[in-house]
Amino acid sequence: MFRKSDESLIFFYNLLVVLSIIMLLGCIVGAIFCWTTSSIEINDGYTTETVVSGLRVGLGFVFLFIGPLAVWVNYKIVMIIICALYDIKLIRNKLYNVNSKELYESLFSDKEFSEEKIQDLSIEENINKPLSD
Repeated sequence: MFRKSDESLIFFYNLLVVLSIIMLLGCIVGAIFCWTTSSIEINDGYTTETVVSGLRVGLGFVFLFIGPLAVWVNYKIVMIIICALYDIKLIRNKLYNVNSKELYESLFSDKEFSEEKIQDLSIEENINKPLSD
């Protein structure tokens, strides 16, 4: 019933993982670029001196150490938002009496929940049925 809507969250999670990996690789490449271009040659006509720019070396260290930390913080913040959207979708499924098994499996793909626990969590099928017997 809501499969297309649920698949968008899986897409955004996968996009987040891919973009985080690209940003980490960008941090490493940026650090290497700063370090390889940090030497400046000064030619005064008689001698040639090579001077290392401290600013570029420092910027390389910022890329190498602060960059991955910023990527990790960004990943955690976006994961909090995605988990909140998953919670909204689970509440929606309970309101419409829709089985949430596929949504649980996509959310907890690291085998955090066993098959029995997922079945126990799908009690919403019985929520709006009147008590009888």
